[in-house]
Amino acid sequence: MGKNPFQDIDFKDIDDRYEKKSERLVREQIAVVGKAFIVWLVTVLVMYALGWSIGWIYRGFKQFHREGGA
Repeated sequence: MGKNPFQDIDFKDIDDRYEKKSERLVREQIAVVGKAFIVWLVTVLVMYALGWSIGWIYRGFKQFHREGGA
């Protein structure tokens, strides 16, 4: 039988690094979801404001033509 190539590896160090990365993963996932929500919310609000502005301009011109403007 040959020598086990893994017997000299310090798995404690590997386990510690894995645990640290696992703990950070949840925080990083929450941050990504939070950022995605902010981007979605800003996009929705901008689209709503744009639609409202276009409607406001449209209603203004409609009233202007109704009153005999240009």
